Amino acid sequence: MKYFLLSFVSLLISILILMNTISLPSLKSEDAPLDEFSATRAMKVLNNIAQKPHPIETEENEKVRNYLVEQLKDLGLEPQLNSTYSKNGNREGNITNIIARLEGSANSNDAILLVSHYDSVKYGPGAADAGSCVATIIETVRALKNEETLINDIIILITDGEEEYLLGAKAFVDEHPYFNDAKLVVNLEARGNSGIVTMFETGEGNSNIIGAMKKSVPHPFAFSATYEVYKQMPNGTDFTEFRNKGLNGLNFANINGAHTYHEPTDNIENYNKKTLQYYGTTILNLMRYLGNADLDKLNDTEIDSVYFTLTKNIFINYSAKIAIPLSIFTILLLIVLTYIAYKKGKIKIFKVILGTGMNLITLLLTYLLTKGLFSLTNRGACALNNFESRTYKWNMFFITPKNSNTIMLLYLIITTILLVLIIKFINKYINYMEIYLGNLVLWSVIMMFTSIYIKGASYLFTWTTLVFILSMLTILVFEKSKYKHIINFTSLFANMFAGINVYLLFIYLIYLCVFIFMSPVIMVLISLYGIVIISKVLELTKNNTNIDKRTSVEIS
Repeated sequence: MKYFLLSFVSLLISILILMNTISLPSLKSEDAPLDEFSATRAMKVLNNIAQKPHPIETEENEKVRNYLVEQLKDLGLEPQLNSTYSKNGNREGNITNIIARLEGSANSNDAILLVSHYDSVKYGPGAADAGSCVATIIETVRALKNEETLINDIIILITDGEEEYLLGAKAFVDEHPYFNDAKLVVNLEARGNSGIVTMFETGEGNSNIIGAMKKSVPHPFAFSATYEVYKQMPNGTDFTEFRNKGLNGLNFANINGAHTYHEPTDNIENYNKKTLQYYGTTILNLMRYLGNADLDKLNDTEIDSVYFTLTKNIFINYSAKIAIPLSIFTILLLIVLTYIAYKKGKIKIFKVILGTGMNLITLLLTYLLTKGLFSLTNRGACALNNFESRTYKWNMFFITPKNSNTIMLLYLIITTILLVLIIKFINKYINYMEIYLGNLVLWSVIMMFTSIYIKGASYLFTWTTLVFILSMLTILVFEKSKYKHIINFTSLFANMFAGINVYLLFIYLIYLCVFIFMSPVIMVLISLYGIVIISKVLELTKNNTNIDKRTSVEIS
């Protein structure tokens, strides 16, 4: 019972740390200092942008464009309109980009490109996508105009036709001379109406740029794993056009509340103003740093970074070149742990191998169970809404957005119960330590695979596996210490913290992007971690029970 309570305490502390990591700042008022970003001021701009849907070639689109031109003029800039016909793939149309230049003091053409788009889809007013991003740019420029002039130029590009497959960005890179001046691009997007803003995409040779973000942004929220995932997806933003032309940079977006994405509900009323405050503070600080940086030096590397946010104030980045050596070191530690456990009579090697196989079977059962549950809940929802399953498949979340989180929680509870029952059953044949080590074999295989082929995602498995190994190694080495309960709690907390704040946080971000439709895969990934925690808690509980029994016998 003691270790179940300690598990709950560890879980609670880890979740509180995570909640602090993804928390949003307080709003700054309209009378905040002029060199600071105020979401209250930026909301005035957003209110004028997101009145109605304003797709390309519409009267509402022209109204928004004229308003933004006046805003830039009021800031002392000389905006130009670049009207042209653009074609990208099978999409085409007449677009008008808004372009302005905030000149630096270096008398050089070198510039940072600051980009978002002002057009919306025809279904919604585009408060988040991407009115909030344009408002962020306007307020950022206003703040920069109220402080010392930057060294580098900033080219403000507010594109048209992004929603029609990046027509404005395509026209800019193909036709406008300013593109040749750009050394870096910072693109602003939104896939939801709330939540913390993620730097989700960059380019090859990003080490120096990631370092610049780490130095400049107060609380950077970025994960190299998101870049690896995004590269495999068919989605694109304006950043895609610049990256395809060899321009490096950073691509930002918030993804919470994605059920409003491209919907009528993407409006002012539903938009979280605190997200705008975080967005603006992030971009303002970043532009200040880049505006005074050596842009050639930022681009002068072929080294990629592995990077991730650990807590609100801890951002970790290191060269992708050490991913493989770090994985090899972790595997060597696993061998040491296995050897010590074997010498202490805790395990039998063939049973660890058997445990690996049983772990794989458990993950397969988890997948099949969740797939079945999804099929049932999907059909149930279809029946309630008079939809056929084949047409309703990609509408479920948007029609019942509140139900998705509830259903996922239900899946999680059922999966957890399943894991406990399976692990208790397996324990009839192999012990909890053998189950634990068998699971770590799977973690190590995935770790090595990602370190070789998907380096940006390797941290998810390397650091968590390393913590899992070291925590159990510590328990075994100090099992007879008088401080063993403190050591055991610390070990348990380390497993919880690493699993939740490194591994599960990323799974949560994936869920926000793909919703409930990938729930079988998501539950398998969660179960991979769940087996570690459940087997460890049961192992500690069993050992503690055995000690209590021996103590009782000795007293008798």
